[in-house]
Amino acid sequence: MRLGLMGLAAGAALIAPGGARAEPQVIVKCDTPAAEAMRFTNAGGWKPMPNPDRAVTITRDKGKFAIQLEGEGGYASSSVFALPMDHIERFRVLRIDGTEIFHLEAGADGQPTLKRTIRGGRDGTHVYNIREMTLTHCPTVSADVVVGKPGAAGG
Repeated sequence: MRLGLMGLAAGAALIAPGGARAEPQVIVKCDTPAAEAMRFTNAGGWKPMPNPDRAVTITRDKGKFAIQLEGEGGYASSSVFALPMDHIERFRVLRIDGTEIFHLEAGADGQPTLKRTIRGGRDGTHVYNIREMTLTHCPTVSADVVVGKPGAAGG
């Protein structure tokens, strides 16, 4: 009986406001979109397009990852896979309109930039394409996230 009451008290402490619940850890936070993004189609090759992204925040909570994308067509998702789990090189997000890959690479000034690549996607034109968007300012990058060399897109 005494053990049961102690268990009940411990459970109540966890769900009480201000309990032992920790906030998710922000492991990547980037903003400041590049002026242009790039779009590839078989018919036209690589062409510039307006950059729809404004900011990206990737968090980790007890080994699970989540992403918040701000901008045109922004979304929040918990269907985020870190590859590999240690020394993360890229984050893969499965979406209805294609697979999105987020990875960091060193910019011209040596500071990290975030690239989002959508492969196998269809946009409003219903033409198969590849799109690559860049955010140029990443003030928060966790030590276990790898910043690759320029052009080292994750696959």
